[in-house]
Amino acid sequence: MLINNEPRWRLNQVSEITVVVPCYNHSKYIERCLRSIFAQTRHPKMLIVINDGSTDNSAEIIEKVLKSCPFPNQLITQKNSGQSAGINRGFEMSDTKYFAYLGADDIWLSEFLEERIKLIEMRPDAVAAYGNAYIINSEDYIFDCTKNWMDYPDGNIKPMLYTANACPNPSVIYKRDSLKDHRWNENSSVEDFEMYLKLSTIGEFAFDKNVLCAYRIHDSNMSHDYPRQFRQVIEALERCREMLDLSEADLEKIKKRIKIGSVDQFIRTNNRRIAFKYLRENADVAESKSQVAKLLFRLMIPSKLFQWNRKRKKESAINKYGKLKY
Repeated sequence: MLINNEPRWRLNQVSEITVVVPCYNHSKYIERCLRSIFAQTRHPKMLIVINDGSTDNSAEIIEKVLKSCPFPNQLITQKNSGQSAGINRGFEMSDTKYFAYLGADDIWLSEFLEERIKLIEMRPDAVAAYGNAYIINSEDYIFDCTKNWMDYPDGNIKPMLYTANACPNPSVIYKRDSLKDHRWNENSSVEDFEMYLKLSTIGEFAFDKNVLCAYRIHDSNMSHDYPRQFRQVIEALERCREMLDLSEADLEKIKKRIKIGSVDQFIRTNNRRIAFKYLRENADVAESKSQVAKLLFRLMIPSKLFQWNRKRKKESAINKYGKLKY
């Protein structure tokens, strides 16, 4: 009988990719996140988990779960410095051809790395590869999918970014060489959007329409503070203006289109005063008069009725999609 004494990770196909998981007070989700990485059909060469000064029992859970990790891994503990600082530290420790990070509350389906790496290897001009994502709640129930949001571009993503839309961040892997002159902005809460702006100036983004990951929306993540997120998007565009070769006039036009495009989201997040202000000031760049009329109508819908309808749609979607399997 043949006995193989090689470490477990050498028995599986290993990819030239480093995966970083920054974690701050996500004890409720971190085990599910890590086990979704362990279950990949194509293992990363290295997993680096950054415990960013968690004050809950995240560190204890991470240490316990990493004991069953089937490939090389490392746990780094640092004082709380923010997610971007953790990603940057993990990147500096990496030496592989590809790089990816996964939020401690997000999940990869089992074929994520295999399919994403296969795609980017077929695209020599691509700096990154991305795809669609399920949107899940705190209990892993799917209540939306980015396929329903828009038709994501393959190749040049600047036009998408100029509408303040971005790649679903759990879906992205990067060519490490494309990041050699760039780091995640540690002073911004839309660090991924700013990174996409920078990388869009040097290469393509390869897109896979399939859904291979899940982004979690819960009470403590940034997605609930839309006004702040919106301001940070505008500031990121302003910082990257020269790199994007935009004139001041070009940037002002983009900002006006973003503001009219954001009205619906401000209504959804119950920021109606801002919604009305942006609609009034930027109606001249609306796609049509009917778009303005539609937004005005939505502004007149009572907030309670609006929220009831959103809740109804969410419950309907959960019944349709069910619980995430990974």
